[in-house]
Amino acid sequence: MAFTVLDPDIQKFITENTGKPVTALALQKNPFPGADWTEIIGQIAAREKAKDKLPTWFAAENIVYPSKISVEQTSSEVAAQYKAGLVSGESLIDLT
Repeated sequence: MAFTVLDPDIQKFITENTGKPVTALALQKNPFPGADWTEIIGQIAAREKAKDKLPTWFAAENIVYPSKISVEQTSSEVAAQYKAGLVSGESLIDLT
């Protein structure tokens, strides 16, 4: 994955187009010739999936999201906070 998606203009485009049908966006001409259009579309799709599941990520700027499927399969922030409360220590990895 190239980090061209962190370009401020591309980030603005991703934010402005979150919630719009990515299938329709995918058919449009790439307004960023130096960037991979499928990667930008993937970022929009993943950001939309993160909206309710990962609200901290959704609210943050300059996030490079993993693939849409990875966001779908991740634990929500609520579930992660609950699981973190079940154990003590400095770090935890959830491999479920």
